[in-house]
Amino acid sequence: AAALGGLSADALTILAPSVYAAVSSVGSGFTSDQMSQLSSAQLGSLTTAALVAMSSDEIAQISVSAVAGLSTFQLAKLGTEEAAALTSNQVAALSSAQLRAISATNFATFSSDDVRAIGTAALSGLTSTQLAQVSTDRIAALDQSQLSTLSTAQIRGFGSDDIAAINSGDVQTLSTSVLRALTSAQIAGFTANAVGNLTAAQIGALTTSALNAMATDRIAAISEDAIAGLTTLQLSKLGTEDATALTSIQVAQLNSAQIGALSTAALNTLSSDEGALISTAAIPGLTTQQLNALTATPVQGWSVDQYNALSVEQRNRLSAEAVVALGPVSQG
Repeated sequence: AAALGGLSADALTILAPSVYAAVSSVGSGFTSDQMSQLSSAQLGSLTTAALVAMSSDEIAQISVSAVAGLSTFQLAKLGTEEAAALTSNQVAALSSAQLRAISATNFATFSSDDVRAIGTAALSGLTSTQLAQVSTDRIAALDQSQLSTLSTAQIRGFGSDDIAAINSGDVQTLSTSVLRALTSAQIAGFTANAVGNLTAAQIGALTTSALNAMATDRIAAISEDAIAGLTTLQLSKLGTEDATALTSIQVAQLNSAQIGALSTAALNTLSSDEGALISTAAIPGLTTQQLNALTATPVQGWSVDQYNALSVEQRNRLSAEAVVALGPVSQG
């Protein structure tokens, strides 16, 4: 390398890659200017010993066009100092295969700017193991286009802190398959603001265990539009604590299938104010089991229109307690 180091940067560019394959230590002879002139083929011909012998400054001088020449074997052998020396522009030039070759420990040395620079095509190369090593501020650096490309396999590398680090305004870019793959522990990481930004499709994609793992303030944060996404299976598994967290606005948006899916215990957690907002379109969905077990509170605030929305058969199935509570409106 010392002999090569005596050549001009221009002269180095005409040397065959085979010459570089014989170099054992680039760092002992090449200047930063010379490093910037290496082609992708020349760079790819360097031995791993030569590559890891480079200083951080020399690594940073590798041209963006030459980065493509780095083999997966070379990248796998990089030390943490060399990996940390890669610039954001160099990282942006890495392919998915090249990114995958970088060890999880070395990937953790990438800065927030480096993570943000990863192209969406290349991002697919990252493994859950690599992502699990990244600090939350790096996760927070992921933009909407990057978040939208995350796979279910990759999201497994996220902890609840990582989920919490995602910008609440960006959560809508997560695919429904990713939402479906979230565990109960991960879903607990969503802030109330983040939950409030989830779409109906995303809410509907959550597993029942994930939904039930949400804190009550997260349940209450589900937007008026997103409530429509709750499936009958999700609502049938809703615990009484979560049902109590439903707001009047949310209850007013439930359709007949959704209201009929609530367990009797969940339905009876509704306050009189919430019960008064059950739409007349939803009331026909109340089941015989629900009506038989209905307590006074959910129907104490019902209007005549709500009572009239009950079919004759439904009225005949009302519990004695509900009949008493509905007495004033049943005469209207």
